[in-house]
Amino acid sequence: MKEKKKNPSRYIIMLIMIVVSGYCIMEVVKEINTTFTLRADISEAKKEKAELSKQKEKLQKEKSNLNNKEYIIHYARGKYMLTKEDGEQVFKLPTEEK
Repeated sequence: MKEKKKNPSRYIIMLIMIVVSGYCIMEVVKEINTTFTLRADISEAKKEKAELSKQKEKLQKEKSNLNNKEYIIHYARGKYMLTKEDGEQVFKLPTEEK
């Protein structure tokens, strides 16, 4: 029987293919990781947007209330205990905390 000659170029080609395959797999894993990270960032940004929308509505309501003279008077009397006349007393009653 004849002995087969070991062809070194065959091993080199196989090694190159293994290295290229490893590199491709590594890049795919990086892309998958980036995708998951971006999805998490998008989810977090959506939650933050919802919170900011609620805050915006609250601030717009407060802005419209500050254009109301009766609201300003009520707010000033309640928060800063201002009185209309001398001798008037303001009592602050305790409130139940939720």
